[in-house]
Amino acid sequence: MQEVGVTFPVVEDQTNIAGSLYQVAGTPTSFLIDREGRIIFRGVGYAPGSENELRAQIEYLLTRKAAPAS
Repeated sequence: MQEVGVTFPVVEDQTNIAGSLYQVAGTPTSFLIDREGRIIFRGVGYAPGSENELRAQIEYLLTRKAAPAS
């Protein structure tokens, strides 16, 4: 991570607990989780330009209003 200058948190799941719970099928796997804790986007792997889809999903989430408290 230092070699390529990554500036965001990276999690290493050495025991595969999270990988099993979240059904991680490959590396890297990215998740976006909404305000209610639901996974609304899962991306597996990387290809040039895939950051555009992730950015669009983030922008969509930021514009949504929080669900009313129950």
